[in-house]
Amino acid sequence: MQKSVWSGGHTQPVLCLDHNVDDILVSGGEDGIVSLWSSDGIPQSKISVAFGDNFDVNCVCFCRKESKSLYVSCGRKIFMFDIRNFSSPVWQLEHNKDEINQITLNDKSSFLAAADDSGEIQIFELPSAKPFKTLSRRHTDICCCVQYRPQRPWEILSGGMDYNIFNWDFSSGRTLCQVNVQGLRKSCGNTKANNYNVNPPFVNSINVASDSRRFACGLGKEGKFFNPPKGCKEGRG
Repeated sequence: MQKSVWSGGHTQPVLCLDHNVDDILVSGGEDGIVSLWSSDGIPQSKISVAFGDNFDVNCVCFCRKESKSLYVSCGRKIFMFDIRNFSSPVWQLEHNKDEINQITLNDKSSFLAAADDSGEIQIFELPSAKPFKTLSRRHTDICCCVQYRPQRPWEILSGGMDYNIFNWDFSSGRTLCQVNVQGLRKSCGNTKANNYNVNPPFVNSINVASDSRRFACGLGKEGKFFNPPKGCKEGRG
């Protein structure tokens, strides 16, 4: 594997990355900058979306159906760009209560989800960016991550700093099941108090298998791989 260092796109730490089918990479950083890179590591263009506010670009996400469409979250705002004209966003919205940690699109790119520090997930219809549903009153702390379940058109997973993962039917706004990863760690014999104090099992990331039957989550310095918990009901589709 050949190692290369790409530079010139940011002045502060890079927080998020994504790429499209045309081998264009996008990055977002603590400097409020979004940069587009060529496949040889040269920054092609960049834009500040912080507008003078002290907000990080926490997530960048290309549309899988339309490779020129890019979605960006910074603070409480979501921006949609056409990278062929990267000088200004096509639209922007501000509907979340608090800073957004992750945005993600479903397989058909017909819905966008945004998880934020208030513990809520906002669902928007695309391409209109019209608010569709608010998923709330379940996470009791920051919601760090959110992912749609492939082949389950109305299901979504969320994880947070309350150690919980929820499987939602986002058409109705209700939860289908819940996994508490702190309880799972204890049941596996990892009960040392110091481990929890130094490295509590916050659910920092979720990745769902293409068959939707399994998912992995990142918990601090470790990860877990799950089959759907017993008692989970199948959603629509």
